[in-house]
Amino acid sequence: MHITINNQEYQLATTLRVAYEVQGMNNHQAYTKVFERIGDMTLEEQIGILYAAFRVGNPDQAKFIKQNDFLNSYLDTYTLSDLLAQLKELINYIMGNNPDVEVAQESDVKN
Repeated sequence: MHITINNQEYQLATTLRVAYEVQGMNNHQAYTKVFERIGDMTLEEQIGILYAAFRVGNPDQAKFIKQNDFLNSYLDTYTLSDLLAQLKELINYIMGNNPDVEVAQESDVKN
């Protein structure tokens, strides 16, 4: 999963570490509770989830692209539809529902 920030493409982490970071951002509530209320979050909180995935996946770059810079770039680059689709995709990857893997597995079964 990739995202473009400041005209540069970055890979987002999709590991359990991201869910752990998101829990920490939300008073250590269970990640399932946090993910359930995504639709009720502010834009800043929603984009913060993507920033957590960015920070885990790009620790060296996160030293230079702080959360506020990420937020501002994201707000100027993406639409609400993009945000919701990216959050859905990120959660699916974290939960182990990787569409690329499923397609590959189905292909292997057919062969």
